[in-house]
Amino acid sequence: MRNILLIVSSSVGQGNTERLADAFATGATEAGHALTKVFMDGKRLEDCRGCGFCQMDGHKCVIQDSMQDIYELFAECDTLVFASPLYFGSVNGKMKNIIDRLYAVSGKDKYPHKDAGLLMTADDEGEHVFDQARSYFDYLVKSLGWTNLGFYGAGGCHGGAGTRSISEEHLMESYRRGRMLE
Repeated sequence: MRNILLIVSSSVGQGNTERLADAFATGATEAGHALTKVFMDGKRLEDCRGCGFCQMDGHKCVIQDSMQDIYELFAECDTLVFASPLYFGSVNGKMKNIIDRLYAVSGKDKYPHKDAGLLMTADDEGEHVFDQARSYFDYLVKSLGWTNLGFYGAGGCHGGAGTRSISEEHLMESYRRGRMLE
């Protein structure tokens, strides 16, 4: 059984990204895994200052914001799944801040081992729309020494405020990926 931390960086509650993440969560919990979902909208999250304080004081970040809760959940999980909308070819800024702030858990640029996956949504359905995001994620998990559980990009997700639309095919694939975790 896995202990999964699912971080959703979308700013739209019950939007396409959160719905994709929820489908994954349903599959994973049905498969018997423990899962904690953190929806970052409305959470206070500052940028990493690059001060290095965390490397001198027991891996404690000097910034006191919502990331403190993430650090505790990160320490307890063995599997980390990120869910982000695609913004200009990559994860959104909030997700990038979360990733940057994970520096606090490293020691001499070594990170606790995690299995990690990335779920993404985009309006565009182009063949290469997720290439840069997938490349970034592959680089991230490799450089941190984590195990790559894979990437899933759901293109063709449409809608404005209150009218979000994601296909059942994408939701079922995300559910299946959660359900198939070993």
